[in-house]
Amino acid sequence: MLVNHKHGFSFTHIPKCGGTWVRRALLERLEGTEEITFGSDKHIGIHASPAQYDDLKCLVSVREPLSLYVSLFNHICRKMAWEDTQEWVGFSTRNISPGTQLSDTNERREVFKEWLPKIVNLDLNDDCWGSPCMNDNGSTTKYIQFMKDHRPNFGWCTYTLIYNTVREWEDFIKNKNINDFFEHTNANFILKQQSLAKDLINFLMKHAGVDMETAFKIGQHDAMNVKGRVLSINDYYKHYDNLECLDWYTPELIQLVKEKESFMYQILEDEKVNEKFQYINC
Repeated sequence: MLVNHKHGFSFTHIPKCGGTWVRRALLERLEGTEEITFGSDKHIGIHASPAQYDDLKCLVSVREPLSLYVSLFNHICRKMAWEDTQEWVGFSTRNISPGTQLSDTNERREVFKEWLPKIVNLDLNDDCWGSPCMNDNGSTTKYIQFMKDHRPNFGWCTYTLIYNTVREWEDFIKNKNINDFFEHTNANFILKQQSLAKDLINFLMKHAGVDMETAFKIGQHDAMNVKGRVLSINDYYKHYDNLECLDWYTPELIQLVKEKESFMYQILEDEKVNEKFQYINC
């Protein structure tokens, strides 16, 4: 989590939604930006942050769910040996030698197709919530049990958005409709990963009092390299999301994600989504 009292905002880092780029850009190029962590964890949700920051405008980024699930799964495979990955994803159907990583892309895709319905439906082992999904100040176990008792018909991406941006997330999930999100979230502005730099520049200039030169300098932070091509952060995500992620899915799995994450798609497809927040008056 980042806070900047000079410009009156905070940034809540939801995993696998471009938050690392936002974090580095703001820390390195915007004066007054500080990082708030719990231990070594940078993914602190609103519910785990001090209430003193509630008066700051809260910035958060979101990602197209089909792309997010692929990115999350690849992150798991890169970080863990295969036997640990099997425990994390909650099944052991593949005969792979202990100590090896799931490095072959085709093999990963087959495992992904088994794993996806489990995470979309939140049907994973309890250990899966420890890392890299829901790190916080120790409320993970409470969250798991709550979801088992009160599981509504949301997908993992929608759960993550609520968990990280609604301070009273338990009351919200038990008693509110998902379309009431904008009235109850502590977030004030949403960055869409497919237009991450553009959205960040827009927020900084219009709602954080940052001058144009500084805002554009922040938005141009760290071009990405893809197969020998230097791309802007926006072009990088367009390349990855549009050209690669659909190869991991069957039509049935695409339909499952679309149904379970319908609210996330509502946000992503709404060009005026940020006008729904009270403090913005466009």
